[in-house]
Amino acid sequence: IWLNDIGEGDRALNLINGLIEKNPDNTRVISDAVYLFLLRKEFERGLIYLKRLKKLPGSYPNVRIIEGMIAELNGKTDEALKQYELSFNASPKNMHLINVILKICYKEKNWAKAVSILYKAADSFPNDPDLQLKLGELLITCNDKKVINLDKGIEYSERAYLNNSSSVPVRVAAAKNIAIGCKE
Repeated sequence: IWLNDIGEGDRALNLINGLIEKNPDNTRVISDAVYLFLLRKEFERGLIYLKRLKKLPGSYPNVRIIEGMIAELNGKTDEALKQYELSFNASPKNMHLINVILKICYKEKNWAKAVSILYKAADSFPNDPDLQLKLGELLITCNDKKVINLDKGIEYSERAYLNNSSSVPVRVAAAKNIAIGCKE
């Protein structure tokens, strides 16, 4: 995938075709093939591999991600979010997927769903300072009064601030959240 991202699409195709030849039943390889073809706007080929992927055991989360991508490409945000959530519920340890879902929630101003996803993600990644920061910030600064929970927001922001693996920008943002939460 990264080869395509840096303008080496032909090399990416050669690599994925070789991987498929050597690993015809590997869900990760087939998922990457579908993703690559969708990125390259080769939808026919992508759909061929998607059909193949659906027949493989254990492919459910990957299929849902791809179906979400297709829905998103077609402007069907609600369907995309539904598919991404189905994948997340089946396999909650995919940080990229968490960020994709959050991006849609923020864009659609669906704060309750964003908080729900962040709480579930925090169960899978209890010590991730970025998740702690995002959850704390949302619980403190959200425009939706039903979502605001200052005590929990301050708690998560403190956890992000005190987390040994927090970067300086995370600590600064967490301190800002704490100050805003205490002011309210």
